[in-house]
Amino acid sequence: MRREERSNIISLSNERAKRYKVMRMRQIRNKCFLALFTVLMVALLTVTLQSISSNALEQDKEIRYKYYTTIEVAYGDTLWSIADRFITYEYEDNNAYIEEVQRLNHLADSGIDAGNYLIVPYYSSELK
Repeated sequence: MRREERSNIISLSNERAKRYKVMRMRQIRNKCFLALFTVLMVALLTVTLQSISSNALEQDKEIRYKYYTTIEVAYGDTLWSIADRFITYEYEDNNAYIEEVQRLNHLADSGIDAGNYLIVPYYSSELK
């Protein structure tokens, strides 16, 4: 073989190697884009489904309104017994309810007397 032919063969071989390298880089780039697109679509679908389910739960929840009423303290009543009558699930526990009653009525302690009137909060689903 002549030197010129060898040079042409080497040149063709180098071009083929370059084309293969470019093609391989495109394949890798396309696979990366596909993987990124798949991850984004899964994340979007997850967020959308979570949003739909939380909206459905909120719509099923009953709307409750807070009201206040005045009651007369009967003989033997305590703040605990009043809390047992009026407390609803909106309050963490009886202590939270009693603290609100004390605050509303400016009571320094838990002592109440029969015949006095107290303002007590309560919740209802009925709009009054």
